[in-house]
Amino acid sequence: MVKLSPDRDIYTALPYRVRVTPKLDGESVSVGTATAYLLNVSEQSVSQALRSPQAPPIATVSGSLMDGEWLFEFQESETSLLLANPSDPYSAIKAESVTLALAFDDFPTIYQSLKVGRGLP
Repeated sequence: MVKLSPDRDIYTALPYRVRVTPKLDGESVSVGTATAYLLNVSEQSVSQALRSPQAPPIATVSGSLMDGEWLFEFQESETSLLLANPSDPYSAIKAESVTLALAFDDFPTIYQSLKVGRGLP
């Protein structure tokens, strides 16, 4: 069981934070490293996309462990990569939804579909 917080949409050009507490059978699980990926694939294609150089992630960030929770933060520069032209906040959005994949050492990858909305700077 894993608690993802917040459970909401992601917006272009705005920061996006995710807090995760990995648990197995109700007990916290210790993991060494964790990475978050934004993928332009369906949830069913996550494991294949993470191994394939043909479908690189839109953005990747490393997690930081704070008080037993992993914190992942995509900055404005990473969420702007959801735009066709990242330097133009009014350009077309690449996809209506993306998959957030959280990969941990020795723990199954967690993924969730997010709707993409336009955030204006």
